[in-house]
Amino acid sequence: MGAAPSSDDSSRAGDGRAVASSAASGTGSNSHQAQSKRAPPPHKFHEIVAQEATTAGGGGGTAAAAELEDQACSTGVYLAGKTKKYWVDEKTRCNCFVLFARALSITWGDDPRYWIWHPVRETKYVLSIRSACSSNYIYMHAQFSAQLDSSHVCTCTLSPSTLYSDAEIVEAASLQNVCWLEVHGRLELSHLTPGCSYDVAFQVMLTEPAYGWSVPVNLRLRFPDGTAQARKEKLQGRPTKQWLELRAGEVKAPAQPGGAGRSGELEISLFEYDGGLWKKGLLVKGIKIVPKESDY
Repeated sequence: MGAAPSSDDSSRAGDGRAVASSAASGTGSNSHQAQSKRAPPPHKFHEIVAQEATTAGGGGGTAAAAELEDQACSTGVYLAGKTKKYWVDEKTRCNCFVLFARALSITWGDDPRYWIWHPVRETKYVLSIRSACSSNYIYMHAQFSAQLDSSHVCTCTLSPSTLYSDAEIVEAASLQNVCWLEVHGRLELSHLTPGCSYDVAFQVMLTEPAYGWSVPVNLRLRFPDGTAQARKEKLQGRPTKQWLELRAGEVKAPAQPGGAGRSGELEISLFEYDGGLWKKGLLVKGIKIVPKESDY
């Protein structure tokens, strides 16, 4: 009378409470098994998304981290107030990054006499076309066409065969008139996946009118140990209103994290100030750092 059921009673199929308890136990077990079956997180994942995980639902708990990991493996995760983007390449499982213009250091970038800021559409599923030619730039045109509409919003029309997700708006820097062009970005090298080879490129567009580009621009990677890669690119005569990729160089992440000369920040630069020419008509979207084998 009034006594709690015995352990034998709780296992009886005819006891509704016992069945419910068993189902709940099974649900918890399945949930635990589902979590245990998740692949290990990407390289340095928790460090990369630490700020976003804290502000996400759940206060940065396991559920929030799992949601961000799923997002990183699909559409990508915006970082640092939507000035950067991080995702995991589907083909290589390597970390990928875009540093948007707001994450870059642009000389006189906050002075509207020299630079103004425009919204542009950003989507991870824009495919670039690799080129074997020595010019080191890529017309991102075969899969889509890009143009500036009357409101200066860059719109991309993709072919039906191209995988497309809802575009997001980010800010790009539009060059009005300077003779001293200088743009720098920085990336923590330890966030690159060990053993992966990366292409590093500025994403830019020439707009109309464009002038002052007869002198080639300089592109440079500078590593923490002082070594550097450098090349020049001539923009004069290249098409306007199309996104171009200006390759700054390539980075081989060491197989062991913290390898010699490859820990600390990588500086990525685009500059030209020796020619003395005033320049106009360059839209800077950002810098992408992706595996050489990536389709991005």
